[in-house]
Amino acid sequence: MKPRFGIVLAALWWGSLTALGFLVVPMLFVHLGSPAAAGAMAAKLFTAQTWLSTACAILMLLIFNKRDDEALAAYAWPAMKFIVAGLLLALLVEFGVAPRIVSAGPRVQA
Repeated sequence: MKPRFGIVLAALWWGSLTALGFLVVPMLFVHLGSPAAAGAMAAKLFTAQTWLSTACAILMLLIFNKRDDEALAAYAWPAMKFIVAGLLLALLVEFGVAPRIVSAGPRVQA
């Protein structure tokens, strides 16, 4: 049961990233009146996605950190590298990239 739960979490994580990046955010920019409003809503959605990614990654690390279970040992350690990398990248975007984008502010075109 636990290996299946880990796979379900990975699918939830990947599916939420895909849906947000390829469907939801482009739809915001198409259907909302101004790009500023769409950008503000997209920023809130990306923040929510960061916390969903963090929760999925932590739960997956807890599930795959079973050293005594030989069924999980075959693929758990290579998967943990990708899980940690995904977690660190999500946190980097939230706390490293996003504040720089916000502090840059709008640019005036001549």
